[in-house]
Amino acid sequence: MRCREAWLALTLIFTMAWGSALAQPKPGLELTIKPLGWGQEGRHYPAGRPIPLQLVLTNKGTVSAEVRLKDHGKNGEQEPLWGLAARVVDKTGKLLTRDEHDVHADDWWSSGLAASDCTGKECEMPGDRVSIPPGQTVLRTTELGSLIANCPGLTRGLDHIQLPAGTYTVQLALNGLISAPIQIVVD
Repeated sequence: MRCREAWLALTLIFTMAWGSALAQPKPGLELTIKPLGWGQEGRHYPAGRPIPLQLVLTNKGTVSAEVRLKDHGKNGEQEPLWGLAARVVDKTGKLLTRDEHDVHADDWWSSGLAASDCTGKECEMPGDRVSIPPGQTVLRTTELGSLIANCPGLTRGLDHIQLPAGTYTVQLALNGLISAPIQIVVD
């Protein structure tokens, strides 16, 4: 019974964390992603190597908008951007970021949320929230491989593997904002 109670508590924590990642978007804010690979339009990445993506947050509204862009732990060390989740589909249409064993799972995955040892207001530090004036843009960079680490659709007995060679459709969600899908190629 204790194990079941622990599982329910853990499920509640993850549900609350995922809920904040895919919460209601801020009015006027737009999230786009730009591949930072090589080749035409930077959409190609060598197999087994990092897959950097640039997040472009633009305020298209008429008033300043605040967004949480926490990317460090409580001790100041660099971490994946908090609240960021990925949705990855292979060229056959198979969704790789869904946990088929979790009946409450959605199409999104984030190792940053699952692995964070710092939750709640007590973990906020200066710079965690950024105010974006109307017409302005804020850039952040993330690495797709670390974002989807430990994703059940991609694990093979290791902590995580990089995406194998192939063509993928990628979307990112950040604090309720969802990007349009982009296509990347891992060669």
